[in-house]
Amino acid sequence: MRKLTKLFSVLLVLTLLVGSLASCNKAKKLGKMIDGANAALAEQPYAVDIVIEYKADDADMIAALEALSTPSVKINVDGDKFKARLDLAYGSDENYVTYTFIDGTLYTEWREDGNTVRDSRPYSDEDKAALRDSFGEGANIGTEDFEEVELKSAGKVDRITCTKIKDAPLNALIASLEADLASFDADVAIKNATLDIEIDNGRYNVVVFTCEYFITTSTDSYSLTMTYSSKFNYTKELEIVAPIME
Repeated sequence: MRKLTKLFSVLLVLTLLVGSLASCNKAKKLGKMIDGANAALAEQPYAVDIVIEYKADDADMIAALEALSTPSVKINVDGDKFKARLDLAYGSDENYVTYTFIDGTLYTEWREDGNTVRDSRPYSDEDKAALRDSFGEGANIGTEDFEEVELKSAGKVDRITCTKIKDAPLNALIASLEADLASFDADVAIKNATLDIEIDNGRYNVVVFTCEYFITTSTDSYSLTMTYSSKFNYTKELEIVAPIME
């Protein structure tokens, strides 16, 4: 259950911080565009659908990936309130984690292998910052972390493409993954990291982070491509209420 909860926490942090991730770019036009998209997130309720996909060429790695379901996340945000759920089904059981934040209280429910655990506690801005910081720079990848940032606009649609990730954020990503694989004594390399942001009519539409992982252990070497896609939907029909804690 700890692994499932940690995975969800990473996804939640990445998604809720997406507005601030790209706000530090020095280009005036790009900075104004990002600031406007961030402001739009605060003006109305919205939902984010996240899908993480992995691809590999190695037959053993393909078989291992096929044994896992693609994790998906649904996050609803309305002002200071949010509700987020990660569904990660494997075997015959329903496995998920949900976080609901209302009026300064964070409600957590996780279910794994037929067992359900519920918890609630006060949750401040300092708690959010501590959670973010616990994942280091790897949880804060944005446009300022890339050497090349290209902006293309067509009508009301703006597309930002970021390539050639800088050494500091790259090393943070590698260190984070190596820490997770410490029991395997694995060496990790990351190549071809890209960040694509689409802003439609001044609002975030799609954010996609893609990279290639190269993992080497004492006996084997593996490579796989990860694509982390976030799709934003804006709606006023979001109901976020405190769950029943029994």
